[in-house]
Amino acid sequence: MSVEVKIPAVGESISSGVVSVWHKKSGDFVNSGDALFTLETDKVSTEISAETSGVLDTLVPEGQEVKVGEVVATIDDSKKAPEAKPSEKKTVGDAVSVPGKPTASPTKEKSTDGETLSPAVRRIVDEENLDPAKISGTGKGELFIRYVLGHEIASRMAYLGESLETAADHLIGHDLKPHQIGAGLVAVDSEGNISAPFNTDGMYRGWVTVEGECFVATHHQVFSM
Repeated sequence: MSVEVKIPAVGESISSGVVSVWHKKSGDFVNSGDALFTLETDKVSTEISAETSGVLDTLVPEGQEVKVGEVVATIDDSKKAPEAKPSEKKTVGDAVSVPGKPTASPTKEKSTDGETLSPAVRRIVDEENLDPAKISGTGKGELFIRYVLGHEIASRMAYLGESLETAADHLIGHDLKPHQIGAGLVAVDSEGNISAPFNTDGMYRGWVTVEGECFVATHHQVFSM
């Protein structure tokens, strides 16, 4: 019997993603728990595993956008695992496949500076016929967009009653910390209060108050200009 492999729900606000890499190919025998493919969304990258053992038949190519609930492969669980062949001596440089672990995968689309383009960015580049080499940015700004940091800070202040400083510190020091990137921001609330948190040893920041006072900072020290 063929068992359908569907795109699972990976978040409340996520309705689609991209099958970035197939770790197994059509005709391969897979065991339950083996990583089948990597699903990339605008927020997370997730390995989708086989729920049963059998022979895999992939239905979509790498790089295709798929919807939650869409069938992307089938597994024929009536097939039995092939008998193990006598092990062959591997020479230096041979790739070794480890059951349950993804094998070497094709290189994903990258920009000219070596950064892998996310599904959202790839869609915009394709739809607008843009050249990634001609698009510049500063740092890991995409994570600020992905986590809608401005909206999240405002939400924490409105619904949790946090101060601007507490809300901004949480986003920079907690939500972005797992990505191991140096990040900082300058946040201003409706009353003109300013917070400039960062998660590195030091970061250059600067701002002007409603009174016209200028401040710059490098580490935790703030200097009035």
